[in-house]
Amino acid sequence: MPPVSQPPEATAALDEPRLTALIATWRGALVGLLQAWGCPAPVDVAQDVFAEAWLSRDRFRASWDDCDAVAPWLRGIAWNLAAADRRRRARQPAPLEAAPEPAGRPDAGPDDRQQAIRDAVDRLPPDLRAAVLVHYLERTPVRETAALLGTSAKTI
Repeated sequence: MPPVSQPPEATAALDEPRLTALIATWRGALVGLLQAWGCPAPVDVAQDVFAEAWLSRDRFRASWDDCDAVAPWLRGIAWNLAAADRRRRARQPAPLEAAPEPAGRPDAGPDDRQQAIRDAVDRLPPDLRAAVLVHYLERTPVRETAALLGTSAKTI
């Protein structure tokens, strides 16, 4: 059976200017989502997501302007690349980490407060953590956050 062709107005081609707009719209949200998933290199993986989206753009059947279609497409690519990154890192020895600073230092300041906030966010359940990182930390609009996380804007 031949593939179903769509009229040109139904599917907007992903050209370079549209790719630039796609990256500008979704970069922060993807970085936040990857952070929520515990990805140790979220910026690098997000960059790979856009490269993969570009290379596989012919398989995307919806309009690139449709937030509800683009978000799951990018989320799926991100999930696969994050999983591949986890597998790759599991095969490599872990780098040596610096010893943590002792708690209750007399010179505690804003950095300690930021760390306390990060620790609190890290303790959130995964779904809430993803929403906080994507929407608040990366300042992604509610609609895009909801589409990327596969939930409603009201939930966000």
